Amino acid sequence: GIGGIKLYIGWLRKASDEEVAKMAGLTRDRKLLVAVEAGGLLNHDWGDQIAEKSAASELPPLRRWRAAGGQLDVLELDGPVRRAMGFAGWGKDPAKRFTDFKIIAAELDEYLSAVRAELPATRFHLLVNFPNWGWRGGPSYHARGPQRQDYGDYFTALNAVLPVVQAAEPRFSALTIDDPYDYA
Repeated sequence: GIGGIKLYIGWLRKASDEEVAKMAGLTRDRKLLVAVEAGGLLNHDWGDQIAEKSAASELPPLRRWRAAGGQLDVLELDGPVRRAMGFAGWGKDPAKRFTDFKIIAAELDEYLSAVRAELPATRFHLLVNFPNWGWRGGPSYHARGPQRQDYGDYFTALNAVLPVVQAAEPRFSALTIDDPYDYA
């Protein structure tokens, strides 16, 4: 009864060629849809090259998957907005963190276009770790930070980013909200 699986891009980087080929064969034999979770915008230190360098970093493991015969139905981007804002393990220079959601949206658009050029049939999903954001002025799940919203207000972020990204292809086809049950 399982219709699909999600792989992590880190696994595609680390797994042996044999493991990747075996997984690709399994997904083909069982006719499973395949999603891969990646980061999207990775390192704010890359500035106005964040889209290009992020795509260049994430395309090699996706190419490896396809070379092994794997199909990629969905690329799910885990927190590209927060990563560009500097809330991730990459990027060390706080002065280079993105603070303008419209610029983040434009970079995200560039990233999607770069990936779409190589993966024309792949759909994109935006994943948000919702507990780490506030919503419409309310606190985040953990209520940390000066406004008790950890990364900020996701309502504001989403309403700034989505209109830009959704204005033209490629677009996000789904929003995944990564959320603990008790917060919902």
